[in-house]
Amino acid sequence: MYLKPILRPLVREMTSRSPVVDSELKQICQETLEGIKGIAGSDAFSREYAAVQQVIGMRRQQRKIDQHTQVYTARFLISDVGLEFRGNVNRADLLTIVLRSIYSLAEAIEFS
Repeated sequence: MYLKPILRPLVREMTSRSPVVDSELKQICQETLEGIKGIAGSDAFSREYAAVQQVIGMRRQQRKIDQHTQVYTARFLISDVGLEFRGNVNRADLLTIVLRSIYSLAEAIEFS
């Protein structure tokens, strides 16, 4: 019952692919997980660990999909407005592009 909220940050740090994560932090997480496994029991721990790992993996995958969708949308809108794509687009740039597209569309409707 209380394992999932405890395991989430530990598993997230253990499975992080970020170069920023410290190896010492991973070691501490590993030791903490071993202690929790001893207290909770292997079966309950394994079941909850697998569930948490699956949720974290799904969230990572969704973030990846969202990021690709954002880039695709930005490229589409940029080409639609007639601008040149310059690589990564942050949210402010994307919002500007969307607003320009809407404004251009509104002008086209108004003058036709």
